[in-house]
Amino acid sequence: MLPALLLQSCLKNQEDIFDAPSSIRMQEMLDNTKKILTSSEEGWIFDYYPDRYLSYGVFVYTVKFDNQEATVGSELAPGLFESSLYKMTNDNGPVLSFDSYNTLMHFFSTPSSSHYEGYDGDFEFIIMEATDDLITLRGKRTGNEMYLRRLTKTAADYINAISAVSDVMAMGAIRAMRDMGKRVPEDVSVVGFDGIAISDYLVPRLATVHQNTQHMAERSVDVLLGSIERRGKPFHEIVPFQLTAGESVARLPCSNQDAS
Repeated sequence: MLPALLLQSCLKNQEDIFDAPSSIRMQEMLDNTKKILTSSEEGWIFDYYPDRYLSYGVFVYTVKFDNQEATVGSELAPGLFESSLYKMTNDNGPVLSFDSYNTLMHFFSTPSSSHYEGYDGDFEFIIMEATDDLITLRGKRTGNEMYLRRLTKTAADYINAISAVSDVMAMGAIRAMRDMGKRVPEDVSVVGFDGIAISDYLVPRLATVHQNTQHMAERSVDVLLGSIERRGKPFHEIVPFQLTAGESVARLPCSNQDAS
């Protein structure tokens, strides 16, 4: 009789620990995460890593949530924001899904003639952990860990502050503009920063700031060796650069005063 009583006691303890069915606990987690997401007045910084091999590094997005829609911005296209539906769902775990098409959010996952699988990007994310200021996600497709961090300034101000655009990012911006029905440079001007060779072959040809990489490399070595030998203080140095006009920037109309 004693073993039966002990077994009954153990089962009762388990019921106390797991007093709610798993489906209810899952829904509570989804509801709590959505409450956190919608609580941020300015939205969230989204550190987005496309490609399971991390070939492209990180891209910065902003996302502001209400009860039904997410408004997305990106360094790919500074100044442009697009809203679409999102959902919180149980798909073998808690999932945040941007399954309603959004040009910016789906940029890396949308197939094209040259990339039939897109750029191996995610639009569905497993929710790993959610706190008031940080939400940890994992891409369902890539398995990459990504982060939502609470914004303390407007999304537009944040995107503008980090948009020192490289040529590769500028190329992505031109593609995103075309997907959104915008013309470059007629509707939006785009300037890159690097001066990589492929920028000359884009249509329109990319306006970019060309860096003297050989000079930068030589000066970097000189500064490094000098710091090792003399333990010098850190300093900033402006290296030579050149603006290549290209075709991706519109000519501004002259005012009457300028014309005179």
